[in-house]
Order: sequence, then C-alpha cells, then structure tokens
Amino acid sequence: MSHVAGEFTGIIRDQIAALEEGGLQGDAPTVANISAADTAAVVTYINTVLLPALRDRGVIA
Repeated sequence: MSHVAGEFTGIIRDQIAALEEGGLQGDAPTVANISAADTAAVVTYINTVLLPALRDRGVIA
C-alpha cells in the first residue's frame, strides 16, 4: 500500500471511529444516483447535492 493510500485509510478509520463515538442519529439523507453526461456535470452534482447532504448529516464539516 502506498503512503498516500495508507494515510487516506487512516483518516477514514479515524472518521468512522469518531462517528461511532458520537452516535449518528436519525436517518441518512436520500441522495439520487448520478446521471451525468460529463465530468463537469458530476462535479456540479457533487458540489450541489452530495456534499451539502453529507454536511447537513454531520458526516463532513
């Protein structure tokens, strides 16, 4: 495993542990599948739908 992959895995593991300690409450948000035709549309979807849903849920800041 590369250094970058190992570092990323550690970050994810730490985030999961923090979420488990905090005890996620409620239901996860419903997020539609991406049906984008190009990269720009995927970026737009992530920035306008996915990231706000994760922020609202407290998964990311």
